[in-house]
Amino acid sequence: MEQKENTSIVHLLRHVVSHAMTDRLDLSSKLFQTMDSADFMLMLILARHSQADQKKIYMKDLAEETKLPLRRVSDIARTLASQEWVSWKFDGNGDEGTYLEITESGLDVTKKQKESLETFYQKVIDKFGQDRFIQMMKDISDLEEIMNDMVGEMEE
Repeated sequence: MEQKENTSIVHLLRHVVSHAMTDRLDLSSKLFQTMDSADFMLMLILARHSQADQKKIYMKDLAEETKLPLRRVSDIARTLASQEWVSWKFDGNGDEGTYLEITESGLDVTKKQKESLETFYQKVIDKFGQDRFIQMMKDISDLEEIMNDMVGEMEE
């Protein structure tokens, strides 16, 4: 259980660091006009599973992969299903597991969102400089490692 808590804390810290600039600049509303970033994260996972011929992914697996509580994943899934971007289904009578499958319209909207983000971030990298960007990514990775080590020390 300690490892899972440690991973959750590191994920939370990574989330805070990575979203700080986006929130500060109010980019989320500009970059995510069709869906929000949490929706997009789930859609990317579903699209990846779809491409790997694994049409369905169980809610518990989505929660584990995203490190989000199952309740939050369910809320996101409900939003995505209301847009008809995913189909929410269940095995047996539901107690064998519930799962999501991405729809064609879900694949389309995810592809468009991904292309939009890639275009934006490529322009940012071009303007910032690729070498500087690579160094910044290394620095962020180092910061994450230090944070992870510090969390481990706190648990000792």
